[in-house]
Amino acid sequence: MIYNGSFMSTTIRVLVVDDHTLVRTAIIAILRKVEGIACVGEAANGHEALLLIPQLQPDLVLMDMEMPVMNGWEATTRIVTEHQDVKVVACSMYIDVEHVLSALHHGASGYIAKASSPQDLETVLHAIARGELACSHEIEELLTQSYGRDGFLADEPDCRLSPDRLSYTSLTPRQRQILRLLAESHSSKEIAHLLGVKVRTVNSHRGLLMKRLGIHNTAGLVRYAIRQGVLPPA
Repeated sequence: MIYNGSFMSTTIRVLVVDDHTLVRTAIIAILRKVEGIACVGEAANGHEALLLIPQLQPDLVLMDMEMPVMNGWEATTRIVTEHQDVKVVACSMYIDVEHVLSALHHGASGYIAKASSPQDLETVLHAIARGELACSHEIEELLTQSYGRDGFLADEPDCRLSPDRLSYTSLTPRQRQILRLLAESHSSKEIAHLLGVKVRTVNSHRGLLMKRLGIHNTAGLVRYAIRQGVLPPA
């Protein structure tokens, strides 16, 4: 479903995707009360969302993960691959590390528990719209409880989730691809040719990569790629 209306250029455009009508209705009612956020449409599954995105051009997709026809995991991967300017926010009833990390691995920029407060929802959406990785309060508490100061799981010492690694899981598949090519010393023009995109698209991705990762030059990207195992050490 599409909602008509004119919005200010600074308004965050949100598409709500959930197979439960009552849940979608409740979320949309909350969003309508939030300044700077506008719900531009709703969908009952990932397939419907993919059909609506080209027409609605949302900034964010609030995505339920467990749905029929096309679930949120597949839809998230498709969206961040096919629509690089659209961010996906996972929204789920499940509050556990496995679901959170899986959502980030599939390309989500954040994770919101359905038990979250409206204020928490607003905070997370605004943070993600600014280009940050953000999770609702319940999820932040979960990650804090599950991981020690040194970045290891308390009950799985071989499983690392450092802030460095968490930032990598938040990258989209296309961003990871460009990171690897940049780290391999390809120029923007060469990457554009390899991927079949415009040079300015590559430069835009490089700028977003550096901003998200807090890296200020290509040498830093190379070191980061080696730490993440994207490139073997020289």
